[in-house]
Amino acid sequence: MSVQITIAICTYNRKELLKRCLDSLLPQLTDQVEILVIDNGTHKVKTLVDLYSNIRYVSESNTGLSYARNKAIKEANGDWILYIDDDAKSDKNLLETTLLHCMVLLWPTKMVQTRIRQQLKKLCS
Repeated sequence: MSVQITIAICTYNRKELLKRCLDSLLPQLTDQVEILVIDNGTHKVKTLVDLYSNIRYVSESNTGLSYARNKAIKEANGDWILYIDDDAKSDKNLLETTLLHCMVLLWPTKMVQTRIRQQLKKLCS
């Protein structure tokens, strides 16, 4: 099955907080979800992300949340992008609830969302 949701976590030199965030998400992962960490201007969290085999690391050299989020749009494989802050701890049902909403309740708008996402990728390139 293809990736439905990309969880994008934009971070800047907050390794300890990021670890807590990742650890709250990992038990919920399925083959429909990918985690993408955007390191905004530093490479200090790469050593942490490298410890996880199922998390993708991307560096963004331009400092700022807007740059990091735009990079996430370009790099995401999912049909949907869920942003979560690096200092947030996920609810234990976050991904199940999000998948339910994306696949069942919002299914009619998926084509529109996919087209919008494709246009955003072009604009961010």
